[in-house]
Amino acid sequence: MIYSAWAISSLQHGHEAIAEHMMRERSRRSEDTRLLEWLKKYYYARNDLVATLELAMELFRKPTSGARYYQEIRGLAQRLGH
Repeated sequence: MIYSAWAISSLQHGHEAIAEHMMRERSRRSEDTRLLEWLKKYYYARNDLVATLELAMELFRKPTSGARYYQEIRGLAQRLGH
């Protein structure tokens, strides 16, 4: 996926905010769940559990992938004390 490659390159060159913004904007206009997956991993790597949980829940609500994310959502919510 070209956006993912571009985002990784941007991260490597210190343009994290730009990469995050571009991936977020692209994910709003696309049904491709890989964009949300990329963002979820990005936030998790930065220990932003709230954003990670929000994205996991968004992925959970997708008709084709909900069951896959239940355990992840449960684990993140427990780590956040919910």
